[in-house]
Amino acid sequence: MTTVAMGPLVLHTNNVGWQPSKASTFSQGEAHGKAYPATVTGPGGLEIDIEMFMSLDGEGMVHCPDPATVPADYTRLAHGARLGVYVDSDGHWTVRQLRLLRFSGSERWGNPTKTTLEELNGLLGSSVRELMSSLGAIDVGPKSVVLGARGDDLAMRWLSDKGPELPLSAYVLTRVLPIYQALN
Repeated sequence: MTTVAMGPLVLHTNNVGWQPSKASTFSQGEAHGKAYPATVTGPGGLEIDIEMFMSLDGEGMVHCPDPATVPADYTRLAHGARLGVYVDSDGHWTVRQLRLLRFSGSERWGNPTKTTLEELNGLLGSSVRELMSSLGAIDVGPKSVVLGARGDDLAMRWLSDKGPELPLSAYVLTRVLPIYQALN
Protein backbone atom coordinates (compact mmCIF):
# COMPACT_ATOMS: atom_id res chain seq x y z
CA MET A 1 0.00 0.00 0.00
CA THR A 2 1.19 3.50 -0.83
CA THR A 3 0.15 6.69 0.95
CA VAL A 4 0.55 10.20 -0.41
CA ALA A 5 -0.16 13.18 1.87
CA MET A 6 -1.58 16.35 0.34
CA GLY A 7 -2.19 18.89 3.07
CA PRO A 8 -4.79 17.43 5.45
CA LEU A 9 -5.79 14.70 2.96
CA VAL A 10 -4.11 11.35 2.41
CA LEU A 11 -4.38 9.15 -0.68
CA HIS A 12 -4.22 5.42 0.10
CA THR A 13 -3.67 2.98 -2.73
CA ASN A 14 -4.09 -0.70 -2.04
CA ASN A 15 -2.49 -4.04 -2.67
CA VAL A 16 -5.32 -5.20 -4.93
CA GLY A 17 -3.78 -3.64 -8.04
CA TRP A 18 -5.42 -3.32 -11.43
CA GLN A 19 -8.68 -5.22 -11.87
CA PRO A 20 -10.88 -5.81 -14.95
CA SER A 21 -13.61 -3.20 -14.94
CA LYS A 22 -16.06 -1.12 -16.94
CA ALA A 23 -17.10 2.50 -16.52
CA SER A 24 -19.34 5.15 -18.00
CA THR A 25 -17.25 7.21 -20.38
CA PHE A 26 -17.15 10.94 -21.03
CA SER A 27 -19.48 10.38 -23.99
CA GLN A 28 -21.95 8.56 -21.69
CA GLY A 29 -21.22 5.19 -23.24
CA GLU A 30 -19.69 2.23 -21.46
CA ALA A 31 -16.05 1.25 -21.79
CA HIS A 32 -14.24 -1.91 -20.76
CA GLY A 33 -10.74 -1.81 -19.33
CA LYS A 34 -9.00 -1.93 -15.99
CA ALA A 35 -9.39 -0.01 -12.74
CA TYR A 36 -7.16 0.71 -9.78
CA PRO A 37 -9.12 1.58 -6.61
CA ALA A 38 -7.90 3.95 -3.91
CA THR A 39 -9.27 5.85 -0.92
CA VAL A 40 -8.87 9.45 0.20
CA THR A 41 -9.06 10.12 3.94
CA GLY A 42 -9.05 13.31 5.94
CA PRO A 43 -9.99 14.94 9.23
CA GLY A 44 -13.38 14.27 10.76
CA GLY A 45 -13.60 10.75 9.36
CA LEU A 46 -13.63 11.87 5.72
CA GLU A 47 -13.35 8.86 3.43
CA ILE A 48 -13.89 8.91 -0.34
CA ASP A 49 -13.40 5.97 -2.69
CA ILE A 50 -11.85 6.88 -6.04
CA GLU A 51 -10.35 4.90 -8.90
CA MET A 52 -8.10 5.24 -11.89
CA PHE A 53 -9.90 3.65 -14.87
CA MET A 54 -8.15 3.00 -18.19
CA SER A 55 -10.15 1.71 -21.13
CA LEU A 56 -8.83 -0.74 -23.69
CA ASP A 57 -8.63 2.09 -26.26
CA GLY A 58 -6.25 4.21 -24.19
CA GLU A 59 -8.64 6.76 -22.75
CA GLY A 60 -9.26 6.84 -19.06
CA MET A 61 -10.12 8.90 -16.04
CA VAL A 62 -9.83 9.27 -12.32
CA HIS A 63 -13.30 9.43 -10.78
CA CYS A 64 -15.59 8.30 -7.98
CA PRO A 65 -16.84 4.89 -9.16
CA ASP A 66 -19.92 4.71 -6.92
CA PRO A 67 -21.84 7.97 -6.38
CA ALA A 68 -23.77 6.38 -3.52
CA THR A 69 -20.62 6.20 -1.39
CA VAL A 70 -19.55 9.84 -1.82
CA PRO A 71 -20.14 12.00 1.29
CA ALA A 72 -22.97 14.52 0.79
CA ASP A 73 -20.72 17.59 0.82
CA TYR A 74 -18.56 16.04 -1.92
CA THR A 75 -21.29 15.01 -4.38
CA ARG A 76 -19.78 17.23 -7.09
CA LEU A 77 -17.10 14.55 -7.43
CA ALA A 78 -19.76 12.05 -8.53
CA HIS A 79 -21.22 14.39 -11.14
CA GLY A 80 -18.68 14.91 -13.89
CA ALA A 81 -15.64 16.22 -11.98
CA ARG A 82 -13.45 13.55 -13.58
CA LEU A 83 -9.82 13.91 -14.54
CA GLY A 84 -9.08 12.67 -18.06
CA VAL A 85 -6.05 10.40 -18.57
CA TYR A 86 -4.78 9.30 -21.97
CA VAL A 87 -2.17 6.96 -23.44
CA ASP A 88 -0.24 8.70 -26.21
CA SER A 89 1.08 6.94 -29.31
CA ASP A 90 4.57 6.76 -27.75
CA GLY A 91 3.23 4.90 -24.69
CA HIS A 92 3.42 7.84 -22.29
CA TRP A 93 0.39 8.53 -20.14
CA THR A 94 -0.84 12.13 -20.01
CA VAL A 95 -3.28 14.46 -18.36
CA ARG A 96 -3.92 16.98 -21.13
CA GLN A 97 -5.94 19.41 -19.02
CA LEU A 98 -4.87 19.59 -15.40
CA ARG A 99 -7.62 21.93 -14.22
CA LEU A 100 -8.60 23.06 -10.73
CA LEU A 101 -12.14 22.57 -9.41
CA ARG A 102 -13.40 26.01 -8.37
CA PHE A 103 -15.77 24.93 -5.62
CA SER A 104 -18.16 27.23 -3.77
CA GLY A 105 -18.86 26.08 -0.22
CA SER A 106 -22.13 28.03 -0.12
CA GLU A 107 -23.43 26.73 -3.47
CA ARG A 108 -21.95 23.22 -3.01
CA TRP A 109 -20.90 23.24 -6.67
CA GLY A 110 -18.07 24.27 -8.96
CA ASN A 111 -16.35 23.51 -12.23
CA PRO A 112 -12.78 22.67 -13.22
CA THR A 113 -11.03 25.64 -14.86
CA LYS A 114 -7.53 26.62 -15.93
CA THR A 115 -4.95 27.01 -13.20
CA THR A 116 -1.23 27.61 -12.79
CA LEU A 117 1.54 25.75 -11.03
CA GLU A 118 1.84 28.69 -8.64
CA GLU A 119 -1.84 28.41 -7.68
CA LEU A 120 -1.57 24.64 -7.20
CA ASN A 121 1.61 25.13 -5.13
CA GLY A 122 -0.35 27.49 -2.88
CA LEU A 123 -3.19 24.99 -2.53
CA LEU A 124 -0.79 22.16 -1.71
CA GLY A 125 1.48 24.27 0.47
CA SER A 126 4.55 22.90 -1.31
CA SER A 127 5.84 22.23 -4.82
CA VAL A 128 3.44 20.34 -7.08
CA ARG A 129 6.26 19.70 -9.54
CA GLU A 130 8.35 18.06 -6.79
CA LEU A 131 5.43 15.94 -5.55
CA MET A 132 4.50 14.74 -9.03
CA SER A 133 8.16 14.13 -9.96
CA SER A 134 8.57 12.00 -6.83
CA LEU A 135 5.63 9.91 -8.08
CA GLY A 136 7.15 9.48 -11.54
CA ALA A 137 6.10 12.51 -13.60
CA ILE A 138 8.40 13.25 -16.51
CA ASP A 139 7.05 16.78 -16.67
CA VAL A 140 4.30 18.99 -15.27
CA GLY A 141 3.65 22.41 -16.75
CA PRO A 142 2.00 24.30 -19.60
CA LYS A 143 0.55 22.03 -22.28
CA SER A 144 2.61 23.78 -24.97
CA VAL A 145 5.83 22.80 -23.17
CA VAL A 146 4.89 19.35 -21.85
CA LEU A 147 3.01 18.03 -24.88
CA GLY A 148 4.03 20.45 -27.64
CA ALA A 149 0.34 21.17 -28.17
CA ARG A 150 -1.61 24.40 -28.40
CA GLY A 151 -3.23 25.78 -25.29
CA ASP A 152 -2.23 27.17 -21.95
CA ASP A 153 -3.79 24.52 -19.70
CA LEU A 154 -1.42 22.63 -17.45
CA ALA A 155 -0.51 19.11 -18.55
CA MET A 156 1.36 16.18 -17.05
CA ARG A 157 3.23 13.28 -18.66
CA TRP A 158 4.61 10.01 -17.23
CA LEU A 159 5.40 6.39 -18.08
CA SER A 160 2.60 3.98 -17.19
CA ASP A 161 4.95 1.68 -15.28
CA LYS A 162 5.27 4.37 -12.60
CA GLY A 163 1.87 3.32 -11.27
CA PRO A 164 -1.50 4.96 -10.76
CA GLU A 165 -0.47 7.08 -7.76
CA LEU A 166 0.39 10.00 -10.02
CA PRO A 167 -3.02 10.54 -11.67
CA LEU A 168 -4.80 9.61 -8.43
CA SER A 169 -2.75 12.26 -6.60
CA ALA A 170 -3.48 14.84 -9.32
CA TYR A 171 -7.20 14.15 -8.81
CA VAL A 172 -6.97 14.57 -5.04
CA LEU A 173 -5.04 17.83 -5.51
CA THR A 174 -7.31 19.37 -8.16
CA ARG A 175 -10.71 17.97 -7.18
CA VAL A 176 -10.93 16.76 -3.56
CA LEU A 177 -8.62 19.25 -1.81
CA PRO A 178 -10.42 22.35 -3.21
CA ILE A 179 -13.74 21.04 -1.86
CA TYR A 180 -12.20 20.24 1.50
CA GLN A 181 -10.70 23.73 1.77
CA ALA A 182 -13.93 25.45 0.67
CA LEU A 183 -15.86 23.60 3.37
CA ASN A 184 -13.34 24.11 6.18
